Amino acid sequence: MAKEVIDRIRKAETDLVDSSEAAKKQAGELLNQAKSEAKEQRSRRLSEARAKAEEAVKAATEESDRVLERARLDGKTVKDDLLEDGAKKKEEAVAKVIAALTT
Repeated sequence: MAKEVIDRIRKAETDLVDSSEAAKKQAGELLNQAKSEAKEQRSRRLSEARAKAEEAVKAATEESDRVLERARLDGKTVKDDLLEDGAKKKEEAVAKVIAALTT
C-alpha cells in the first residue's frame, strides 16, 4: 500500500511538472503572439502616419506651387503695368517737348 501511495505521489509530481511545462510553453506562445501583434499594429500605425505625412507634403507642395504661380502672374502684371506707365510718361514727355518746340 505504501508503494501505491508513493507511486501516486510520483505520478502526481510528474503530472504537475508536465502541466507546469505545458503552461509555460502556452504562456510563451501567447507572449510571442502578443509581441507579434503589437509589432504589426505599430507597423500599421507607422504606415498610416507616413501616408498622412506624404499626403500633407503633397498638398503643401501643390499649394506652394499655386501661390508661386499666382505671385509670378501678379509680378508679370505689375511689370506690365509699370512698362505701360513708363511708356505713357515717355509719350507725354515727348508730346511736351514737341509742344514746347512748336510754340
